Amino acid sequence: MQEGLIREMRIDRIKQARDEEVSIAGMKKYLSGSIADLTQAEARSYGKVAADYEADDQDLLFYCTPHAEIGG
Repeated sequence: MQEGLIREMRIDRIKQARDEEVSIAGMKKYLSGSIADLTQAEARSYGKVAADYEADDQDLLFYCTPHAEIGG
């Protein structure tokens, strides 16, 4: 039970630190579809790299390395 509480506290700290970063907050907005909150330049910029990122069910942002095409 205590492990679950500690894990939740850790996740909350990660979320808070990441939300304070403007670029990460912008990427999360882009991935969630809230592009109306972004300028056109920001949306264009995030759109170029959005395929490399994924947000989980707890709204944490993860970088996913691009996969090389096989057999080219």
